[in-house]
Amino acid sequence: MYLLRIFLWLSCISASANELPSIEKIETFATNYHLNLNIHTQTSSLSGSATITVKNQGTTPTRVIPLRLYRLLSVVDITSEAGKSLNYTQRVVSNIDDSLFQSNYIKLSLSEALQPDQQTTFTVNYSGHIKGYVETGMGYIKDDITPLFSIIRMDAYAYPLITVPDDRVNRASRFWQKLYNYTADIEVDSGLVVANGGILLGVIETSHGRKVYSYKNQKPSWRMDFMVAPYTVTKGHGFKLFTLPGNKYATDYIEKAKQTITLYESWFGQRQSTGEFSFIEIPKGFGAQADVTAIIQDSEGFVEVTRLYHELSHLWDPRSNESYSPRWNEGKATFLEYLTDSRLNKTVSLSSHMTNVLKRAKKQFGKQPKYLTTTFEEYGKAGLDAYSVGALFFALLHHELGEERFNHLLRTFYAANVKSGASTGDFILALRDLKDPNIDWILSRWVNNHRFTLDISNATNFENFITLSKKGDGI
Repeated sequence: MYLLRIFLWLSCISASANELPSIEKIETFATNYHLNLNIHTQTSSLSGSATITVKNQGTTPTRVIPLRLYRLLSVVDITSEAGKSLNYTQRVVSNIDDSLFQSNYIKLSLSEALQPDQQTTFTVNYSGHIKGYVETGMGYIKDDITPLFSIIRMDAYAYPLITVPDDRVNRASRFWQKLYNYTADIEVDSGLVVANGGILLGVIETSHGRKVYSYKNQKPSWRMDFMVAPYTVTKGHGFKLFTLPGNKYATDYIEKAKQTITLYESWFGQRQSTGEFSFIEIPKGFGAQADVTAIIQDSEGFVEVTRLYHELSHLWDPRSNESYSPRWNEGKATFLEYLTDSRLNKTVSLSSHMTNVLKRAKKQFGKQPKYLTTTFEEYGKAGLDAYSVGALFFALLHHELGEERFNHLLRTFYAANVKSGASTGDFILALRDLKDPNIDWILSRWVNNHRFTLDISNATNFENFITLSKKGDGI
């Protein structure tokens, strides 16, 4: 028995991805998922399966499909559509580009090579625990399974994802552009509710007194998110709101959401997604996520209404087509949350909001000098965020274009790219197509170099920033 324990320990020891044969290109992607999961809050564990249909979207046959799970989740078996066990290996490894980030790396060997444009289906049976990735620096991934709150999402690899422990390869594959359909059966303790942005197909009670929530996606998606808690569900105006115990803002929140979407539709046109839209509350510090059918937001977001404005504005973002996106959309959303607040609440002016944003940008420059030497277009590659600096960029565009032309720019850009996605270059081209000398001047300072940092550093307030940024007045 002692020797058996030693063998099992050695078989599970973690390794660097550098020690394993590498996969340099991912060309096989999921087209459909079915999750069948049991959430065990008393043991902080989950068990179940993921049935995945994949398609070879490359030009050459492939026999190996790379998958990753959270480091404490283990594969029990992988079977074909006919129920036959398939060969696979699994090992906990560190990412090549981040030794702190560990995952269970699975290599599935197909019995026959998957030809280009061919599909196959397999089922991954797995179980274990989820304890987050806070130690890697991603403080919002506090994912766990508890009686008060559990979350199943891709951020913690709670279900198998076709990726490798090398983010260079993952980014090159642009997996976030590969959309799939999904269904899910999530079994939980009685008294708990499963929240998801999809369509609730039904809830059944098992012979053991537990409940199974069945969902399917409303729109093709690149991620699945399931939250489990003693939620209260409130409906109204085409919205569904999942709130945690103690939340007293549900009715007001739905009214604010309706008001905001009406305003944004008047500015940017009808959003493409239809059907019921969900707002899902999660505990403080777990981050936020917006997609075409749901917004997941922590408890503070239900009180700080500007965060609602921010997340709702993302519904008019075309999908990114870049491996290293500078995430200008976060700058746009930050500007729009303050513009919306100044219009709907009228308690704080846009100028005051943007002066505070200017101060935050200056603090970022002081803490991270890389901001001073990086063009805005290169923020993604440099690992810099665009929330504050990007908000100033869009505020500058709004000032120079005027509201009508600014809204028309965003409305037409969204309509033209909502299905295909867009890149930073596409947005810059849309700005250049305006044939506006003032906009060309702004682009010359923001896109081709980092002279805009001088305008931010020297500005005393938002109005002064606008003055310094104008053609002929900038430093």
